[in-house]
Amino acid sequence: SRALLADFGSRAELVSPLGFRLRRALAKCLVEGSDAVDNQRKIRPALARNRRSSDDPDEIQEITPLAEEALDVTARLLEDGCPDESDVRYWRGRALVRLGRLDEAETCLEAGLQADPDNQLMRQLRATLGELDDVKVKGNDSYKAGDLSEAIRMYSLGLERDPDCVDTRTCATLYFNRSAAHRRRGDASAVQHWKTVVERDRKEKRAEADWKEENYLQDYMYWMVKVKSDFQWQQPLVQVMQEMRTACVEEIIEVVAFAKSDLARLQGLINEKYFVREDCRFMDMKLPKGSHVLPLGVLSGRNLKSSVWWEKMEALDTPAHFFFGWAKHDVTHQKIEQMKEVHMDKLKWCGNHCRMVLKSIEDFLAEVTEDFSMSGSFESLMPSAPPLSHLYLKHCEGRELAEDAATPRSDDLAESEEEDDAFAMDSGPHFTATATLGQSSEMQQ
Repeated sequence: SRALLADFGSRAELVSPLGFRLRRALAKCLVEGSDAVDNQRKIRPALARNRRSSDDPDEIQEITPLAEEALDVTARLLEDGCPDESDVRYWRGRALVRLGRLDEAETCLEAGLQADPDNQLMRQLRATLGELDDVKVKGNDSYKAGDLSEAIRMYSLGLERDPDCVDTRTCATLYFNRSAAHRRRGDASAVQHWKTVVERDRKEKRAEADWKEENYLQDYMYWMVKVKSDFQWQQPLVQVMQEMRTACVEEIIEVVAFAKSDLARLQGLINEKYFVREDCRFMDMKLPKGSHVLPLGVLSGRNLKSSVWWEKMEALDTPAHFFFGWAKHDVTHQKIEQMKEVHMDKLKWCGNHCRMVLKSIEDFLAEVTEDFSMSGSFESLMPSAPPLSHLYLKHCEGRELAEDAATPRSDDLAESEEEDDAFAMDSGPHFTATATLGQSSEMQQ
């Protein structure tokens, strides 16, 4: 586009239909070229208030000028009265977002939507910007309050709202803050966690009399699947559960009793019909009057129409998880139908997700089977080095390291072949070694 526009010498050519089309295409290419993700570049670690400092690396500054050039191109297009104003404002908004000028991007998108209210790209971009900012604020508030799990959940939710990292700066902040929350909570990486559990498991099993090193492969595979499940496969399911809770007509409150005294106190807060007597707090959680115990957690599947489980509450094992239901607002037929619709959609997603997990495990086991079929033995378990052909034996002479014998010099190998040829001419019928290890020699006349 640059090369073609360079040949447009007059303003009339620039404002022609072809000129407008080429300039819009150039703006689009510049914005896409400035995207750090599409160009396989790391997003710069976020600094406080997203401001650069003298010590900050310049790894993405080489593509930042592309976004600045896109601003210049789109500004000229708007000045020249480009007929497709909404498209121009969309790419201008993308460039402003790329540079972290979110307020200007919001203004630009609003102006574009006034010209074209049905433009889905601009509507989606503006919604994404608003959601990311809201999620970031909520995550930061949870982080400051010490609720690290909720902070991590909010940061992860924001990143899922913008999988293409259109708002590069905000996504960088979310990644950085989520990492900080994980570190503050003391979380380790999945790989490090796998190494830790494997090392601990190996120490325990080495104490067993029948322990064999070669039998530990199954344990490796078990821990790989277990850790991957804990760190990856289960996390989306946890989020789906939260979304299903949000769609419920009742708010679900979870509390945990860690000791027998906690169970006795909780028993005193609810009546025989499992309803909370008065507004109260239990383990830093507010339990409104009238909220009722649900057949979940430690009481999963229990018949709560009978008071028998209320009477046995102190005998439950700890820690014990209890779930309470509390009507959020007036329960209407429409709200119930909406809840059913959301729950059905999420359950379908869970089914597809579980199918994907099973397929991943099947592929993993198939790869292990293929590895077994392609390998005859494990080198780490071999008692000694493989036997060498007698062709290489003379190269062991005068060498102290046995492994040197496995890699003879190419010039020595050539000399040995010449010696073998000379010997063949001077001798009668004999056997000669072939160049391939392990093959039988041929009879030569």
